[in-house]
Amino acid sequence: MEYRPFLGVAISGGGSRAANFGMYVLRELDRLGILDRVDAISSVSGGSIAAAHFGVYYPYLRSEYWAFAEKDLRQDFRDDWLKRHMDPANWRTLYGDRFNASTILAETYDRLLFHGAVFRNMSIPGPGSPHILINSTIVGGPELLSNCVAQGKNAFSERLSTFVFSDDAFKFCLGSDLGSFSIAQAVAASSAYPLVFSPVALTSYPRIMMGDKGDEHLQYLHVMDGGVSDNLGIDALVAAANGRWHRGLAEESLSAGSVVSSDKVPCFLIVVDAFIDDGEKLEEEYPDLRRSLLDRVIDPSWHYAFDALLQRRRSDSLLSLGIDLEDRTPGGDYVRAVPSHVIPLRGERGMVQKRYGNLVFLESNTGDLVCGVWHISLRDVFELGAGTPGFLSNQENMMKRGTIYAMVTNTKTDLKLTGAVACKPEVYQHALADAAKILVREDSVGLSVLHQWLTDHSILSGDHWTPDPLGRNGDRVNVTSVRIGQSGKPSGLVQCKN
Repeated sequence: MEYRPFLGVAISGGGSRAANFGMYVLRELDRLGILDRVDAISSVSGGSIAAAHFGVYYPYLRSEYWAFAEKDLRQDFRDDWLKRHMDPANWRTLYGDRFNASTILAETYDRLLFHGAVFRNMSIPGPGSPHILINSTIVGGPELLSNCVAQGKNAFSERLSTFVFSDDAFKFCLGSDLGSFSIAQAVAASSAYPLVFSPVALTSYPRIMMGDKGDEHLQYLHVMDGGVSDNLGIDALVAAANGRWHRGLAEESLSAGSVVSSDKVPCFLIVVDAFIDDGEKLEEEYPDLRRSLLDRVIDPSWHYAFDALLQRRRSDSLLSLGIDLEDRTPGGDYVRAVPSHVIPLRGERGMVQKRYGNLVFLESNTGDLVCGVWHISLRDVFELGAGTPGFLSNQENMMKRGTIYAMVTNTKTDLKLTGAVACKPEVYQHALADAAKILVREDSVGLSVLHQWLTDHSILSGDHWTPDPLGRNGDRVNVTSVRIGQSGKPSGLVQCKN
């Protein structure tokens, strides 16, 4: 049997920064003429806001979608949630079993974005309507993991593994129906930051799945922010390319845990990475990091602690795809795109007991997947320009690029477009739009690798490949000044035209 090539997009976590950056990268892929060829979009945390919104509205609005999405994703989800959370009318219900901070977050998403939509409201997967794979993290022991996790052996932790809101996961893991599940609740589960939001409880029906053998005590599966287990959304894409959700495969390949040989499924993964870890932060200009009402309730140090926890997992995930972040160092051989990389595929873990009572996990290799990879990272906005001959000698271009870099790398990981200075949300949004244009249109290596893969697999003819030169419609820079530090990078002193 012949298997179709698989083209997938992963959108990382990062609050409203990730949601807007992810949306703008999808727009750039649309301008290239390849968005309708995407089979699946996998998303985590803030990136799930963009992915779910795209899945619900794009198939119906098409070319009119992008202006609609800009307006929707610019909204202040954080303050709306905080206002409802602090409303005395809700305090009594917060002590109930099923009403908590995450419930209010789901209501915020539903009221501002999804308006009662459930998964069956998404279009049937097809051209221009990819599978939307929203990722969360399972909180609990390994007894539920074998039928629930996306990555099998590749799970970051036996107690923190990725759960994907998919038909298979609901059928084989929960004994339930995804079609009737609220999209807003799934996005809330995917973006339920630890320390702020409670895990979301998904009802499980073990007797439906296993009959009398089902453990009736396993009534709930608890999930939280997907970034804890995989902040890039890569695991679900690899599983999808491996045949778990990829439409058009043989019927037997659609069962939970099934695999497909790598020589049958050509694959390309576009990783949209909104993570920022630059050392020169705007916050260094201020003695008090508390810049909002929420910061007065919950100290902002949790933002930095959470990002630090995710950074190592992110590096390991990218390395598994052939992208080595250690090569970013001076003199390193860093590449943003690779034409092919071997990704080992592992089966489910089996537990055995050793002589002295310790549990050991046995693993089986089920083959390899060979994928091309393009890493589109916010961190590279300035570096892409710096590598162009004459860039550093052109003060005007350098200042424009430095301004964009300073803005996007100082946009907080928050459910609101905000940073360390009081800029309007539109300013941060425009900077993220410019960053997406730069990172897609100016990355000649990434474009070349993707175009070659599409050509090799007869997915796209030259007539449909429409790269749009940067600056055709003019770059919108809504910031008036930026300081370039001794390192040659912007240090982030910005002033807004508010």
